[in-house]
Amino acid sequence: MKYRQTVLIVGSTGNIGSPTVLNLGKNHPDIQVKALVRPGAKVPETWNEFDNVQVVRCDLNDHAKVDQVVQGCDRIALITRNSNTQKEQELAVIEAARKHKVGFLAKISAYKHIVYEDSPVYCFRDHHAILKVLTKQTELDYAIVSPCFAYANHFMLSIPALKNGSPVKTPWPVDLKLPVQDGRDVADLLAKIMVTDNLAPYSKQHLELFGHHYSMSEMVQALGMAMGIPEAKCEQCTREEYQAILEASQLPTGLAEMISYIMTENVRLAESLQAGSVEETEKLIGHPVKDFPTFLRDFGLVEASEVRLEKFNRDNNHIPSCVQK
Repeated sequence: MKYRQTVLIVGSTGNIGSPTVLNLGKNHPDIQVKALVRPGAKVPETWNEFDNVQVVRCDLNDHAKVDQVVQGCDRIALITRNSNTQKEQELAVIEAARKHKVGFLAKISAYKHIVYEDSPVYCFRDHHAILKVLTKQTELDYAIVSPCFAYANHFMLSIPALKNGSPVKTPWPVDLKLPVQDGRDVADLLAKIMVTDNLAPYSKQHLELFGHHYSMSEMVQALGMAMGIPEAKCEQCTREEYQAILEASQLPTGLAEMISYIMTENVRLAESLQAGSVEETEKLIGHPVKDFPTFLRDFGLVEASEVRLEKFNRDNNHIPSCVQK
């Protein structure tokens, strides 16, 4: 079959990349989808249902192989995971895209107010360095997509606490409402950018995405109802108490440091986070954003919480300590 164009999804097995591939495979059979996957990584079985999805095994640290994979692609979605080599990996993709005259690249970044040059968190510094290169070059058209996952990491730690009959501890006010983003909404925007005939609305734009706003109290209550614990509670604690909880959780050091920093930043940035427009996000993605109960139901997080928390820790074990870089 002759495809209309070829798109490359870099970071195709994560919470954003995987539904991006699924969207393109299911809804756009005229688009060839190259799903770049780390050697040895598992791929969703559903991908086998789509003739237009091609799995490409590639170590992103092998820049020569990256160059080969990028050649011939028309558009790229860049969704690599946080790691101590993320900057070098993404810059290699950007350079290859520029060299081979790729038509458009959409890069996933973090919420822009926490991405700055002297951030204490290495991955936010790296995002800043990558964006600096991307926005200064002129040969490659691009969009920067910044989803706001204000509560994402903290949420994974809430389920074990509730299962133990303990209140969920949070370092910020329990009634502070912040946006909760479903990664599938982000994926839908990326898929839209990969196939549209009109890239003008995205060209050289920094697109911020926001989900519905929830307080930790509301999220814990929703979790409790899903778990059969209607009396589930959430309590505010000091930052020191929260740090002790993170240390006791046996999370990878780098991940624990990043969560601790983000928790503090959420309070500092509450005003800008709360100003995020769900309506503007819905215009971008083309449909209503998903709510938190839908997220719980579709992902079965409560039923498989132990397995998912173990996977969460394993997937984030590559994050080095902030002081290591």
